[in-house]
Amino acid sequence: MKIELTADWVFLLNSEIYSDNDCACSVTIFNEFQNSLAELALKDMNVNYICDELYPDNDELMLNPYWEYTFFNHEEIKGFCPELYTAFEESIQFNFKKQQEAENKDDMILKFLEIPRTFEQIHNLLDKEYYQKEIYSYKGWEKDFDKHNKFNMLCTEQLLSVFIDDGLIILENKKYSLV
Repeated sequence: MKIELTADWVFLLNSEIYSDNDCACSVTIFNEFQNSLAELALKDMNVNYICDELYPDNDELMLNPYWEYTFFNHEEIKGFCPELYTAFEESIQFNFKKQQEAENKDDMILKFLEIPRTFEQIHNLLDKEYYQKEIYSYKGWEKDFDKHNKFNMLCTEQLLSVFIDDGLIILENKKYSLV
């Protein structure tokens, strides 16, 4: 009996696949045997990549490495690893969608702040337009509603803090407004 392993199988088995906003696509591999297979597959593929050997923060003795393979031109792997290429494309599209949503949310808040608003008014807008929609997409949200609500209030605070740090808004007399 002959068993053939594909590069797709090697990279997709027990891995974390993601991309960043610059479209660098990475695969994180968590075991040494799979890493050896990945190195072998990459030699045959002859594509450009970098590999970083990393360790969890709590691994002070550096006994449990994991490897992150980053492809800066994921188009190179399309012919060798069509399933991995598809996973990268899905990650890129997901990141793009999330970035667009964040920009839309930022624009909505800045437009809303043309008139000075309190934290509660801003949070209520975000709750109505974003947070409630996100919560309902999680199974079992009813049990953790209070936890989600506290988290969402922290998200609102953090967002407003970023806007203040970026010089887009100011806080005066307990109201936020455009600079």
